[in-house]
Amino acid sequence: MFFEYGISPHLKTLDDIRGIGLPLETAKSNPLACDLLWADPEKTANGYEPNKIRAISHIFGKKEVDDLCKRLDIDLIIRAHQVVEYGYAFFADRRLITVFSASRYQEELYNYAAVVIVNRMLELSFVQLKPEEFEKRREDQDKAGGVNQEQTTANTNEK
Repeated sequence: MFFEYGISPHLKTLDDIRGIGLPLETAKSNPLACDLLWADPEKTANGYEPNKIRAISHIFGKKEVDDLCKRLDIDLIIRAHQVVEYGYAFFADRRLITVFSASRYQEELYNYAAVVIVNRMLELSFVQLKPEEFEKRREDQDKAGGVNQEQTTANTNEK
């Protein structure tokens, strides 16, 4: 079984999600909804910590992913709402996947877009859409002496 949201210290059961009253005027009005949208994985996180990059919600580490999967009896969490360079990124021994489906999200970013496909056997595959300018941007970065740190997200680049 897999789960298609982010994670939160407020999430104890799947009924907590079902109990979020819709429509929400703003996710900020509901701490659980806010975390499901905006909490981000971070390799160096120790528990749930304030998300200083977004200035909203939390960052979380591998242990929080493992604990949530065990508590909810799920195998995988698929989330979005975070730019990742190649359209998708793994975290926590592939128990969490970030999928971002908007290529060239901002003018200065040359990120891929991706879509995850789940077949009837619950096997996953990915379709990636590469921006036209991606290779040229890479060549320019190599000539300039390295990768632009703004291009990737530090939070989820576990390969």
